[in-house]
Amino acid sequence: IGNVLVKVNLALHAKALLIRNIHYIVSDGELQLIDASKGRVADLQRWPDGLQTAVEAKEGLEVSEGGRILDTITLQELMRRYPTVCGMTGTAVEATDQLRQFYDLHVSVIERNKPLQRFDEQDRVYATLAEKNHAIVQEIQSLHATGQPVLVGTQDVAESEDLAEVLGELGITVNVLNAKNDEEEARIIAEAGDEGRVTVSTQMAGRGTDIKLGGADGRDRETVVASGGLAVIGTSKHRTARLDNQLRGRSGRQGDPGLSMFFVSLEDDVVAQGGEDDSLVIKPAPDGRLDAKRVYDFISHCQRVTEGQLLEIHAQTWKYNQLLADQRVIIDKRRANLLDTDQAWQELEQRAPERAAELADVSTDAKITAAREIMLFHLDLAWADHLELMDDVRESIHLRAIARETPIDEYHRIAVREFKELAQRAVDEAVETFTTVEIDEDGAHMDDSGLARPSATWTYMVSDNPLAGSGNSVIGGIGNLFR
Repeated sequence: IGNVLVKVNLALHAKALLIRNIHYIVSDGELQLIDASKGRVADLQRWPDGLQTAVEAKEGLEVSEGGRILDTITLQELMRRYPTVCGMTGTAVEATDQLRQFYDLHVSVIERNKPLQRFDEQDRVYATLAEKNHAIVQEIQSLHATGQPVLVGTQDVAESEDLAEVLGELGITVNVLNAKNDEEEARIIAEAGDEGRVTVSTQMAGRGTDIKLGGADGRDRETVVASGGLAVIGTSKHRTARLDNQLRGRSGRQGDPGLSMFFVSLEDDVVAQGGEDDSLVIKPAPDGRLDAKRVYDFISHCQRVTEGQLLEIHAQTWKYNQLLADQRVIIDKRRANLLDTDQAWQELEQRAPERAAELADVSTDAKITAAREIMLFHLDLAWADHLELMDDVRESIHLRAIARETPIDEYHRIAVREFKELAQRAVDEAVETFTTVEIDEDGAHMDDSGLARPSATWTYMVSDNPLAGSGNSVIGGIGNLFR
């Protein structure tokens, strides 16, 4: 029954919560995940726990073979493994608290090379999504008619394609940059500053190049400058001001003139998530626009709430993973010792002397290699089992926690208890394999005993963010699945 329930849950998540052209695309008969932070295909990434298979079945694709999680590591812990960590970005100030809390990094501000000439308009707020979208199209038409290049930042692939289709029906030629054609990124960005060019893109973070006014060769630069420079339009506010500023910052580079504006509706996800406990009563204008200070204050409040939610989620993830990070250090030291010395053979010889004596005709190097293969196999398997168990514990920790302990305390207690048995269990199972598996000059024949190591591994990003994703707010809790 449990196995059937798991499959049903996976099928429901694949059907209802993962949306084509928002969370993934289908290209050349293959499922490709979208990196929402960059708007690009997430290369060589898969969803875990059978979800990849469920979505492939949903799309009628050839179902790929499933697997299991061998290890996990938070980005913070990965970064800490580097002896020196530093970075440079135009939006670091907005992330000052996170950088200090999670990476012990401090932010220093470097003054602009040239004075900012970009004009950042007040947000344009509308009552409904339909009224907002109509206003966006009208604004693009108006700017395009003057010859001013326009860069439109959308939330996902589906929105970028829908907007491009509407503009195309109005006779406006559009360059679309999203996960479906990110290989054309350099060309599209090079053309985005051309006179009269309209570019519709998903997330513009990390594009790695400035948009030059007048195009890559700057032949129409003076004409574009006279028209006002690059106009950036955000079709909605992001859940953090940092992402808004990354889009806004594509305009007004190096002292260029420019314009930025963001459109918001009270039906947008950021408002629904950040303002769910509040209400706003105001009469809109005939076109649906809401133009009052308390409206702008309300939108800013909603964004601050979602930013706070993201930071709290980040902090909780960090707390839950700290102990596992410490345990991983112990496992890594154990693995390094087994890899670099003959300790594996010494331990197995001591625990199973009769079996060791049977291998007298096998060369020393072959015996050491075989012992190493056996010990590492069971150590890695035990660690993967431990991670799987702790993931299950975390899913149900609020049910397990007792009155005198917080969920995180109970989680740590279980993690410590289970880890104490991990190393000894791995050795015991290695001894059992050592006594039964065939060992010769070619090493241990693990495959013959059904103990083959993975033939291929995948690395993928997972999220603990229940606000991840865009589009329909039903995505609310999806991040909990991808841990």
